[in-house]
Amino acid sequence: AVCFLSIELPQMACRLVCALEPRIAALAAALPLDIESQRQMHQFVVACDVDEGLRAGVPASVLALKETWGPTCHAAFAGGHVIVSRSQHEVGQTLRGMHMWVEDEVVCPRSGYSIDMWLHHSPVVQQSGNASWQGDKDGWAVEFDGPTHFLACRAPTGATLIKRHHLHLLGYTLVSVPYWEWARTCAQAGAREQYLRRKLQL
Repeated sequence: AVCFLSIELPQMACRLVCALEPRIAALAAALPLDIESQRQMHQFVVACDVDEGLRAGVPASVLALKETWGPTCHAAFAGGHVIVSRSQHEVGQTLRGMHMWVEDEVVCPRSGYSIDMWLHHSPVVQQSGNASWQGDKDGWAVEFDGPTHFLACRAPTGATLIKRHHLHLLGYTLVSVPYWEWARTCAQAGAREQYLRRKLQL
């Protein structure tokens, strides 16, 4: 709830955290959290880390939870199973056909978020000569957003908005490919590449 509120109402999010401070701080002495709670705690830690407005209003005792729970919650968040859909695979293949360098399911080292496709005009080459993503943000973070990323009205879910907000604050150029837009590109030859060029503003 705090992460969602902080997107548009950071002051309200800070007031909520302050009101819940005694209960939140008590987590440091609590029994181990379940996996889902660890993942939610990680997103809160990320929010405090990347959102200056939120961090400034959060009590020090709550910020200290990063030291207590941070590594465990980060591992739980980054350790989730990733399933690549056929449509996401199609997006990646189309981008490769456009002579773009694409890396699938890249994990942001700071936040732990998995980025569906990290996109460059050309590969980033290590000193060893191997091409790989090096944590720089000179490219596009492409997210194929399937049905679970949206409500029935096609508005993004809270979780989707939180991820977008955090990646934006981290400096990524985020490009969302909604599933229904991608489905419409099957109608004519070359439509998929044209669609992606518009999305990337190429």
